[in-house]
Amino acid sequence: FWKGIRFPLGILRALPALQLLNSLLAAASLFVIFRILEPLLKNRWVAFLLTTSLGMTAAFWVWSIEAQVYPLGLLALSAATLVLLKDESRYKYIGVGLLHAGAILGHVLNTLWIIPALYWITSDTRLAGPERKAALRQYTISLGLATLIPYLLVVGLAIAPGRPWVRILIWLKGSAGLTPDRHWAWHSVGWNGPWLWLKSTAPSLWASFWPYGRAEASPWVWMLTAVSMIIFLFLLTRGSVRAVTPASHSFQA
Repeated sequence: FWKGIRFPLGILRALPALQLLNSLLAAASLFVIFRILEPLLKNRWVAFLLTTSLGMTAAFWVWSIEAQVYPLGLLALSAATLVLLKDESRYKYIGVGLLHAGAILGHVLNTLWIIPALYWITSDTRLAGPERKAALRQYTISLGLATLIPYLLVVGLAIAPGRPWVRILIWLKGSAGLTPDRHWAWHSVGWNGPWLWLKSTAPSLWASFWPYGRAEASPWVWMLTAVSMIIFLFLLTRGSVRAVTPASHSFQA
């Protein structure tokens, strides 16, 4: 991507190119999310407002302009969800597995999406016993192969040659091994974990609590933040799922 736009746009460094790429990936993700929400909500404007609200949250906006891995995973997971919900082809679960694998290659934490995917497949009463087994087999095999083969190629061709196994294990740790002695260190903060999570996650909805760079929120922005929080809480209490039909997986909000 960087080499393709380097000369036409005059972007000589890779970092701005990655920031631009992430903005495009995030925009594409919002479009896919809109395509998911529109048939579920049966209202184009509500789906549009919901999608734009997501795009304006602090977390989404910041990670859409940073050279980070999250927009790539979001686009792949959104596409996998769209295929899971709408595609009715015979081999759709292969596509779901491949897209989920793409999300995992973006960030390993996206492995957790396997929980709703398996729940969806196993609870879909439109699938008979043999069909459900075939769907599970298509999904898990394509997911496993598309995840493991790239890892094996990278380890075998780029990481392992000439290096001891301890260095390979450090690489596999990723950001969880970014400590002075490279020991495993992640979110193991004991009983303070839920409080730290709440303190860091809740403000990510509003940029007033999470200003980008050295920006500071003005009094007017804080007033608008308070109005936004009140509207959000009001809609949260008013919103409810009235009907769930497991047979067709159709939701009416």
